[in-house]
Amino acid sequence: MPVHVPLHIPRHAYSLRERARAGDIWRAFQEAAVLGSSEVGWPPMRYRREACAFVVRQMTVVHHSECTYGEPVIGETWVGDFRRGLLTRREIRLRGEGGRAISDATQEWVHVHFGRTAAGEVKLRPSRASTELLDAFEQESRGEPPRMPTWEALLHQSHITSVPLRLTEMDPLGHLNHPAYVDLADEHTSELMAQAGLDPVQLQPVAEQVTYRAGASAPGAMVIESTLCGITQDAVVIHHNMRDDNGTIAAEAHTVRRLASEPIDALLKAFCGW
Repeated sequence: MPVHVPLHIPRHAYSLRERARAGDIWRAFQEAAVLGSSEVGWPPMRYRREACAFVVRQMTVVHHSECTYGEPVIGETWVGDFRRGLLTRREIRLRGEGGRAISDATQEWVHVHFGRTAAGEVKLRPSRASTELLDAFEQESRGEPPRMPTWEALLHQSHITSVPLRLTEMDPLGHLNHPAYVDLADEHTSELMAQAGLDPVQLQPVAEQVTYRAGASAPGAMVIESTLCGITQDAVVIHHNMRDDNGTIAAEAHTVRRLASEPIDALLKAFCGW
């Protein structure tokens, strides 16, 4: 059966428009996944004791409406499948007041064991989950997972930026936490908007998909190459290639974005100079 968990999206998650940012919606999904796991006997410290974890391989999110501060949010979560005891898909739905759909997510995770190298670095190794863990996660099929919208392909000039990775922002596995990649993508988009004379606060999330290739850790930098690659009826699709300062691809992301109070022509101008 799905687990239902009450969630609190904190005040700092909200922009000047009083709407939660996409990256913080992803953090709410992460919290729902942790609480759902805890509900069946696997809280974070049990994973720590048994030197195992789940690391995200891909995550797809579709937004139905924006969240305002203070409204009650319920996360509904279940495990869709668990393949070969190694790869699992978790589904999460966020619902607001009166059952209003906020956002849907499907997360693909890899089960790993971890240890430390002689230098103290965390080393992750994909491995089959224990019988106890597999028995705890009942698999359930409940309709189709959320999917990215289709778009008409475009290809325009890439825009590149580099941002430092901060030691104080690494997660419990010593890596940049997966919602932070959405923050980085939207920050670069917002910078391009500001340069074009647009108000970045108007950026509105429609959908995202991030595929993770390698963990990024501080100290160092993330180089982000963003390209407007498509257009829907009312939004643009931006491809973000994210690599560390050694050139290793950490993640590839697609963000689908519209403006809250202007047509998408303004976003096209920000990326293409139209």
